[in-house]
Amino acid sequence: MRRLTACVLMMTLLLCSCKAAGGETPEEAALAVRDAYLDGAGWNADADITASVGNKVFDFTLAVQWRREGETVLSITAPELLAGIIARLAKGETVLEYDGAGLSLGLLDGQGLTAVSAVPWLMEQIDKGYMAKCAWAGEGDGQLAVTFRDPEGKPGTGTEYLLVFDRESRALPNRYTPLTIALNFAQRPHLWERIDRRVDQMMAAGLPEEVRALLDRGVPPRATALQAIGYKELLPALAGERTLEEAAEEIKLRSRQYAKRQLTWLRRNPDIHWIFWEKERNFAYALQIATEILTREGLQ
Repeated sequence: MRRLTACVLMMTLLLCSCKAAGGETPEEAALAVRDAYLDGAGWNADADITASVGNKVFDFTLAVQWRREGETVLSITAPELLAGIIARLAKGETVLEYDGAGLSLGLLDGQGLTAVSAVPWLMEQIDKGYMAKCAWAGEGDGQLAVTFRDPEGKPGTGTEYLLVFDRESRALPNRYTPLTIALNFAQRPHLWERIDRRVDQMMAAGLPEEVRALLDRGVPPRATALQAIGYKELLPALAGERTLEEAAEEIKLRSRQYAKRQLTWLRRNPDIHWIFWEKERNFAYALQIATEILTREGLQ
């Protein structure tokens, strides 16, 4: 049996109507959660997720920015080994692309489940999954526990999803107004040059050997994690269908395309303060500009 458990600590928009009042039943609260999800345009949440696969248990924490239209941004914040890995899931796409740090993200099972891709699986249950059990849980009934599974399946068989919503934290207002500062190169060719140099460094540091080791351990080539930029392009080379040099060139191309999509996404936010570098990165200059921005905003 496989179980996915998520404790949602801060799902502000989703749980806007989940607070028990006047003897509200857990079933009624669970339906209110679903209604709020279907009606909402988006929400932000911190989710503690436990995946129990066979005799293995995986724990991790995700910061989620879900949007019905546009991109969903998923960031692993714990454990420390995976912290900082970010994935962006666009509507209609079935393959997650990871930033460079995510290339070594491991699988939780043989079907391609990863720490990041667990969230869309769980969200699908809120959308249309069969609610097999709803109950108040936690100290003082402070949480709503909803179990999803196949309606024709028996308890303890197949895949089971348990989502635990924290009623107390859902009503908290945002504590901070975010100030976003972004770095970029003033000339795009300088960014492309740096991406190409980074790919060359990754290849020299043993990226092909890393992919080969995963394949030798039985990770299937079609696994979600092996569709990430840097892995997917190397699979044909390791199968003798192209050279490593050709694979490296394609990794550079895909990385540049991904960077362009990232910049397009960031430019949608008019509140971002941009700092532009010339050909060489100048951290002292970036620190000076960032300090001026913070001072101007009253944060320094």
